[in-house]
Amino acid sequence: MNIVMRVILLGLLLCLPALSLKSQEPPKSDRHGNSISIVRNDASTAVTIETRVNGQWQALKIDPSKDANISGDHIRIATTRPDGAVVSIDFPMEAGKKYRVFWNEQAHMWDIANSL
Repeated sequence: MNIVMRVILLGLLLCLPALSLKSQEPPKSDRHGNSISIVRNDASTAVTIETRVNGQWQALKIDPSKDANISGDHIRIATTRPDGAVVSIDFPMEAGKKYRVFWNEQAHMWDIANSL
């Protein structure tokens, strides 16, 4: 009987941490109450994005394979095509969500997507 109890206790100790794990979610606001999101640069080069905060666009450079905490309600990124035309993507953001910036090989331009 003593061995059975030890096996049960060992099983509980091994399973308990797995049951209490939850995926870590990004914070929805900073310590001042401003909404924030996380943006990851999935490219192999640094990229400059813009975020809209209080109606004003602010530039932010994100190094390759790095995350940045972003405040604001929109994010945009521009691509200059070989013919000199500039194509911009304006993407709405939700507080506490994760996004990624990447080079869209099929469209030949920078792109933004929700991160899973």
